[in-house]
Amino acid sequence: MTARHEGRTPRRLSSAVAVIAATALGMVVLPPATAPAAAAAAALVGNGITTTDLSAVGISPTALAAALVGGGVTVSNVTYSGALAQAGAIHVVDPAVVSFNDGIILSSGNIADVVGPNKSDGITGDMAGPADADLNALIQNTQTVNPVTFDAASLEFDFVPSASQVYFTYTFGSDEYLEWVNLFNDVFAFYVNGTNCATISGGAAVSIDTINSVVNPNLFRDNSFSSPPANPINIESDGLSVELICSAPVNAGQTNHMKLAIADTSDQILDSVVMIKAGSLSTTKPESCNDGVDNDDDTLVDMNDPSCTSTVTPPPTGSGGIGASNSAPPFTGNEGTPIQLDAAALGWTASPDTVSTSWTVHGINGTTGTCDITPSVPTAMNPDGSIAVATAICPNEGEYVARVDGWDSEGGSSYDTDVDFFVHNAPPSVTIDTPAAGAQLDIATPVDLSATITDPGINDVVSCEISWGDGVSESGAMSGGTCTGSHTYSGTGSQVVSVTGTDDAGDSAAGAILADVIPAVVPNTPPTAGAGGPYTGTEGTPVALAGSASDADSDPLTTEWTIVPISGDKAGTACVVADPAALSTTVTCNDNANFTATLSVDDGQALVSDDGALTIDNVVPTNVVTAPAPNATVLANSSMAMSATVGDVGSNDSLTCSVTWGDGGSNTGTVASGECTSSHTYIQSGPFTVSVTATDDDGGATMATRAINVVFPLPTIVSLNPLLGGVGTSVTINGSGFIGATAVKFNGKAATAFTVLSATSISATVPTGATTGTVSVTTPGGTATSSMRFTVVPAPTITRFSPTSGPVGTSVTITGTNFTGATEVRFNGTAATVFTVTSATRITAIVPAGASKGALSVTTAGGIAISTGQFTVTIPVPVISSFTPLSGAAGALVTIAGSGFSGASAVKFNGVAAAAFTVVSSTKITVVVPSGATSGKITVTTPGGTATSKKRFTVR
Repeated sequence: MTARHEGRTPRRLSSAVAVIAATALGMVVLPPATAPAAAAAAALVGNGITTTDLSAVGISPTALAAALVGGGVTVSNVTYSGALAQAGAIHVVDPAVVSFNDGIILSSGNIADVVGPNKSDGITGDMAGPADADLNALIQNTQTVNPVTFDAASLEFDFVPSASQVYFTYTFGSDEYLEWVNLFNDVFAFYVNGTNCATISGGAAVSIDTINSVVNPNLFRDNSFSSPPANPINIESDGLSVELICSAPVNAGQTNHMKLAIADTSDQILDSVVMIKAGSLSTTKPESCNDGVDNDDDTLVDMNDPSCTSTVTPPPTGSGGIGASNSAPPFTGNEGTPIQLDAAALGWTASPDTVSTSWTVHGINGTTGTCDITPSVPTAMNPDGSIAVATAICPNEGEYVARVDGWDSEGGSSYDTDVDFFVHNAPPSVTIDTPAAGAQLDIATPVDLSATITDPGINDVVSCEISWGDGVSESGAMSGGTCTGSHTYSGTGSQVVSVTGTDDAGDSAAGAILADVIPAVVPNTPPTAGAGGPYTGTEGTPVALAGSASDADSDPLTTEWTIVPISGDKAGTACVVADPAALSTTVTCNDNANFTATLSVDDGQALVSDDGALTIDNVVPTNVVTAPAPNATVLANSSMAMSATVGDVGSNDSLTCSVTWGDGGSNTGTVASGECTSSHTYIQSGPFTVSVTATDDDGGATMATRAINVVFPLPTIVSLNPLLGGVGTSVTINGSGFIGATAVKFNGKAATAFTVLSATSISATVPTGATTGTVSVTTPGGTATSSMRFTVVPAPTITRFSPTSGPVGTSVTITGTNFTGATEVRFNGTAATVFTVTSATRITAIVPAGASKGALSVTTAGGIAISTGQFTVTIPVPVISSFTPLSGAAGALVTIAGSGFSGASAVKFNGVAAAAFTVVSSTKITVVVPSGATSGKITVTTPGGTATSKKRFTVR
């Protein structure tokens, strides 16, 4: 730690930088006192990256291939294609860059430009190199602007592995990140026997398109210059991948081929690099040391895996304890960009009585200017006693001294120390303002370009170079931070216009746009259009249109008619132009309305139109009666069907129809499928005129008529039911033409009561005085007489009956007249189920169950005869003939047989009444022996009396 120095400025300590010279690929660190000057082929920086390209002694393509070889692999037949500055050895002493110290590097530009820190948005090394056919093929289906490669570099060799799978570790970096993703994605590939193994999961080639902050962000490390991350990576690349592993199948024990290749894509602006770990081409599965994955399946991840050996950062030399605690490098950064001043990173510790500190930074050894410090006033010590961090923005690149002063509580100096460090140049930034990206530029017309170029170094002098994309490049004019130029294109097509800004330190950056050079535009003279008109016509009929068109430039013309209704139209109104593209054509409209007929004329560059008036009038419907036939004879009282064919040339019109029948009747018909239909029944005879009116929805109407003659039909009788009966019998007469019947007669005797049920049925009552004979029906159409006879049957009479009384089942003889064909005998209204007609004057009948006292009746076809006397239905005395069983206890079931049991009201056992008994029939009773019964006779009581059993029932 640096001791307190009161009142004296301590000796300023410069950060000693170890000079690294390449001896083959083994990196040897020489002491500062004996280090020779660095060769032109070696790029050296104190922050710990050294590159040595193929122009250096001992660095050859064979040496590079040999440096890759690890266990189980030998190489031969090494070739290289590309500029010497594009390939070489790399030595890294900052573990934040890669985990390995040594490896080989390939670049689409100069490998020396990879030396950190990141000093610009992009470094361009235009190597004027050729394309690579394999890489061209790889990018054909990508989104890059122009799928052609430039500045290709490739290292190829044969190798013999001892196993069937080989691996090696690599890291990809690019200045195309992030603003040129999916536009200018530089390409590289590792072809093992013709197959690229530099791929991500799924087989896509590694590039800025497939590894970035959005796509596979777990494989990406941001190192943007314009928006730097919290911990910038000490390398000139705007983004890097993590350490990736190439895994490729090979032919064990046989010769295989390897091609490592890289190139610019679409243009030669901004470069990309790939760094491959020395000794990693091996048949042993390796561990990536910073991808967060256990690659070699030993459960250990990244730096916890013993196969990962971190780079070693050599400590800066010095005294006073500067850097002694953690061997950290001194401060570094770019001009115009905040540089963190962290005393703790150098191991500085203030004296115990220090309460605040302040920083000052100014140029030394030829560097002029003072850096702006934030905060600019003394800042209190951190709670843990460490010195507060500040930032410095320095105006130019060069060497500076950073001094920190400590102050005690009384405002006195308590502590001071300083350190020298270098600020790197930052290249300018370039934005093309005009022309805009995607602009269309006219051929043979001067194109003015303006680009804004800014440089963080306030004293830097910036120049600009403009590449117009057609092979012409020139120096632009710089004034007030703006680069201007003008160019006239001689050919058409897409052009990449780029502006490169270079400061006086030689650092540069570029901006580019894609523009399209198009043929010069000749002013067009619009065509003329004449719609003609006004036009008039009727719906459904073609109307001639006569338009005109011309073009002063004699351009080919296309014409089109469009017809639009403007008033008087309804839903569905439309017009059809026979040939819309012809000037002279016809238009047919499906309805009446006012229209605009528009003729449009197009010469391919301008479209003009003209309107003409078109008026279409309504046409009345067509109407022809098709049924009934002219002067047809129509039967009265029968429905007559009418039909008429109706139509309208206006296909959008809807139709209705109405009918007047000439007899005072009228109704609305039904229109369907071009037919108006209706029906009517005439009840009068005579000549009539049927009138049909068809009306469209625009009010147009036509009438058609048909003359007919209505007559009543001649009636007919086909059957009578029944064919016989007495006076008062209702007879149904079946036939036709009965409507309007005025008389019905039975053998000439008029029926006083009849009803016309329908045109085919009449109900008539046989009148008094009717005799057997035919039946006739008279209507306005004539008189019909039946072919069958109706027989009038005389009414029956009852003179006497015998006996005049008796029980149900008694046979009764009835004497009278006209009993033949009797259909029913009743006792006071109860029908006898059994009776026999023995002659026209005699009937025997059995008194039915349920009969009661009253008159007898006999029914025949001639009527009903009723006796004057009454028959008395008597009730029989009950008789017990037997019972079973003859003995039993209380509760036993006993069956009693006999007669006259109907209506039984009591059953007793030796005088004790049974509580439960059932009259099964007039001859059978079932009874339960009652409680308390004693041995003795059984009695049954009915309305006819009481019966007593002859035998005794024994109660047990």
